[in-house]
Amino acid sequence: MKFIDAASSERYRGAADATIVLKRPENIRLIIQVPIAKTKLAEMVSDAEHFRVAIYYDKYKRFLIGTNKADYNQWRERLQGKKEAQSAFINARPFHFTDALLVRPLQIGKAGFTYSLQEELLEEPDTKLGAKKGARVIRSFYVISEIEITDPAKSFGILKRRFWFDRNDKLQLKRQQVFDGKGGLVTDVRYLNYTKLSTDSQILHPSVVEVRRPYDKYSAELNFLADSTEFNVENLPATAFVLENTEKLPETDLDKPESK
Repeated sequence: MKFIDAASSERYRGAADATIVLKRPENIRLIIQVPIAKTKLAEMVSDAEHFRVAIYYDKYKRFLIGTNKADYNQWRERLQGKKEAQSAFINARPFHFTDALLVRPLQIGKAGFTYSLQEELLEEPDTKLGAKKGARVIRSFYVISEIEITDPAKSFGILKRRFWFDRNDKLQLKRQQVFDGKGGLVTDVRYLNYTKLSTDSQILHPSVVEVRRPYDKYSAELNFLADSTEFNVENLPATAFVLENTEKLPETDLDKPESK
């Protein structure tokens, strides 16, 4: 796993090991560790409503508690000029990865939602083996747009998600865009290098998932290994999605502005 801070020259150097545990509909636990040494850099959990983030990395030690749908821009503004402001560890939230890895089903047939289908043509570098240096190709995508109807009387709606399916590559999902209530792009996910991640299934899954959060000013790349990926794991412990501040890190409850 790689974290990149969009507006900072500092970053955690090199790829980190990550363990991700997912449970539908919206539970996630993410543990980020130094390779080989297995020293924890960060740990985070979330469910459908709340999240907890423990940052063990020396420069940014902190324990964060918050609500998934809350707006913490004012808290970020108070950090401006401090080293924490540009840290991907500080800005990352576990539910950012839930949207990317546990794609919510379409609301087809549900009142208040409608969908459109269109073709998009994009010019991209030609990555085929033997392609000439600098060669580019036109790729065709089917794009499904999910629109939530907010004012039926005026036929007014808000774009919520867009799904990009590659017409040149078995209609695989290659991109998911998630928008906020004002139409701003909050999450942009790319799905790459589809392969079999389980010997028990012929289903192809993306082995590389790139998550970009423009407003949070960070991106992350997750690489999945076939020999380290399990599906439909039974009997997860009751504490699988519980995170306590056992290391006594400086604690910030983002829903209580007076907390330090």
